[in-house]
Amino acid sequence: MHPIETPDKTFHDGDGVSELGTILPAWWLNQVQSELLAVLTAAGIQPDKSQPNQLLAALNRLAVVTTGDQTITGQKTFTAQTQFQSGIHLSANQTNWNGGHKAYIGADADNAHIVFGDDTLRLHSANNRISYNNHDIFHKANKPRFAEDIEGKPNTLSGYGIGNFKVETFRGDLNTLKTDGIYSLPTAGGSSNLPVENTACHIQVIAGTKHGWCRQLGYPAYTSDVYERHQTSSANDNWSAWKKLNSDGIPAGAIVSFPKAVQNPAGYLKANGTTFAQNTFPDLYRALGNSNRLPDLSRTDIGITAWFPSDQIPTGWLAFDDIRTRVTEPLIPSCTVC
Repeated sequence: MHPIETPDKTFHDGDGVSELGTILPAWWLNQVQSELLAVLTAAGIQPDKSQPNQLLAALNRLAVVTTGDQTITGQKTFTAQTQFQSGIHLSANQTNWNGGHKAYIGADADNAHIVFGDDTLRLHSANNRISYNNHDIFHKANKPRFAEDIEGKPNTLSGYGIGNFKVETFRGDLNTLKTDGIYSLPTAGGSSNLPVENTACHIQVIAGTKHGWCRQLGYPAYTSDVYERHQTSSANDNWSAWKKLNSDGIPAGAIVSFPKAVQNPAGYLKANGTTFAQNTFPDLYRALGNSNRLPDLSRTDIGITAWFPSDQIPTGWLAFDDIRTRVTEPLIPSCTVC
């Protein structure tokens, strides 16, 4: 604002004789008016000639006073440390503020805390503690203590309200196991639809959120075998047969020969025409065309002919040209009737 244009930049009354009073030019008065109106405009106040204190109201609205309640608008930047002795209330915007959605930040001798509604997050001054609603939040510097935080607490998922995954012992019909989890069957008694009949096992259930589309993996006890089956219909609860997933490289049903010294090799049955339990060897049952009867290879086909890739005839075989002279009843009686 430009000062009045007198030698000393001040107003004078004058004495009417030796000094005239200061003349107030229109430009100066207009300047004063513009300055005052600018204050009202900045405060968002419309000039009203009936209100004698509008300038004071504008100054109160624009200035941050040290006492009393005050609403301050606009963005403010504090370049130095700001201290709040009675806490801080925060909200995201005016709508949330009007709706009562406020967070309170404060501190006392024990902790610094953030309060939102009924929830309180605290940073405690001792033992590196952080708590939420008076429950400790554990971290690297504050690990659970057995006596205070572990002993006597639930030791199952269901104990913590987790019902969509289970780790527990089971006994009964495996067709009813449809909740995701890992189940142990320490004994086969009292259970049905096992991967291997009369054999204890572990069962892993995979269902997710798809009802009627459940899958089970079976792990018989004391073996590395893995079996799989799945629901084939949700309408009538049909299941596929158990299928062995791992293999030693020889398909079920293959005929394998062993030296005579090997008797009853593990995992093999003699091809002697007898029957076997379908539930014990489900893969073999399917390989034989859903039959539980083994082929009969116990007889000896005397008199058959065979070709060999060299002229070295194996023991027990005769060259075709030697049959006439060497095959006689005293030497090979079983072949004389071929």
